[in-house]
Amino acid sequence: MTSDEVKQIRNDLKMSQEDFARALNVSYTTVNRWENGKAQPTGPVVQLLRAFQRASNKPDILEIIAQAALIGGTAYLLYKLLEAAFED
Repeated sequence: MTSDEVKQIRNDLKMSQEDFARALNVSYTTVNRWENGKAQPTGPVVQLLRAFQRASNKPDILEIIAQAALIGGTAYLLYKLLEAAFED
């Protein structure tokens, strides 16, 4: 994933680097380094970024991502997504 892609995903979500970092459970510095091309995301966070990318036009999912950023982490994000997937 390129630095431009990371920045585009964050911009599509209308998030600051700080909020984006919280939603991904990484540091602000990490997001900043990704966006400046000094590092690249690796491992599971790449899959999460791809999911964020696909969700950028789904308002209900965007709200969950925004809440994850406010609360501070991927555990909440995962919980809410699983809750939605298994609702009766």
